[in-house]
Amino acid sequence: MHPFHFPHYGKGKSQVPQSAILVGNMKLIRNYESGEVMLFDLEHDLGEANNLAHEHPEEASRLDEQLTEYLEKVDAQLPSLNSDYDPSAQKPTKRKGSNKFISRLDKNGDGEVSKDEFDGPRRRFARLDKDGDGVISAAEAPTRPPGRKKE
Repeated sequence: MHPFHFPHYGKGKSQVPQSAILVGNMKLIRNYESGEVMLFDLEHDLGEANNLAHEHPEEASRLDEQLTEYLEKVDAQLPSLNSDYDPSAQKPTKRKGSNKFISRLDKNGDGEVSKDEFDGPRRRFARLDKDGDGVISAAEAPTRPPGRKKE
């Protein structure tokens, strides 16, 4: 028996909370968002294209029980439905010319890094804040990792 458990939402439409169990050549997947249980025979269907749960309900039920027992035994965190999740929502696009330094440290989304947001040494902040206004703007931010020289 090989169980898999992913109780979180991920990136993309297919990354929803689900658990799976692999016993022999049979794989059962439980989708927590839709409630669907899918059964696949990996010996004949490695791409998981043919859901056999309706053709073999007793096998699906048996594996689903094993999965439930395992999750209870390990006290697995079960997902709760995220009513705000919208898989079709537009993902924010990266602005042209955006800076990784700013993107990583800008906690409030204003496009600049303040002293409070900066997680490095204060001397480095002062060196990067060229105009001394208390924030590192995109124009002041480094464009390559520290220690890398121009070629």
